[in-house]
Amino acid sequence: MFAIALFIFLFAFWMLKDALNGLFFTIGIFITVAIMAGIAQIFIKLIKKYFPSSWGGYTKRQSLLNLFRPNNQTMVLVLAIGLGTFLISTLYFTKDILLAKTTIENKQNDANIILMDVQKEQETALLETFKSKGLEVINNIPIITMRMHSIRGKSVNEIRQDTTIKMRKWILNRELRVTYRDALVDTEEILEGEWRGKMEPGNPHLYLNNRQYCQRC
Repeated sequence: MFAIALFIFLFAFWMLKDALNGLFFTIGIFITVAIMAGIAQIFIKLIKKYFPSSWGGYTKRQSLLNLFRPNNQTMVLVLAIGLGTFLISTLYFTKDILLAKTTIENKQNDANIILMDVQKEQETALLETFKSKGLEVINNIPIITMRMHSIRGKSVNEIRQDTTIKMRKWILNRELRVTYRDALVDTEEILEGEWRGKMEPGNPHLYLNNRQYCQRC
């Protein structure tokens, strides 16, 4: 029993990467098994106490008698079927919960077409085309492709040539696609810091949506 519990805990810890959650998962499995075992015991005792002797048919009576005879497999069978049903039901419930959270409802403000890589000289003509067709442009988002120029006062070329700096190469070579605007949208909220809607020449501000980006360097 200890070996089984240890295996379940180690497997849960390997999957969840957290000892406390792994312990809770192991306890939950054993509670479920205990409930199934209790149901099996109650089922066996009820049949034994209230056995329908007058029930016609040898096959039916023999089937019920085998449930509480010595060395029967009723407990194992109930545990196997019950635990399997429990795990399958958990998967289905989890699937429904995830799908419910990721379902995109059809709303009037939702776009049904997205155009990418529209050049600056194409923007005016494209907007006029949409306007002439009676189509509403929900949002016009500028996207800029950029690369890392320098880190802490050192240019990217200097960092590449310095063999003492241990930094992942993708930080220096990766293309970043960023945007800019002067106000927040309705779905955004400032948690820390101050929003600056205007940029002063020579003093740009870059907002990263991943705090771990620089830590992974």
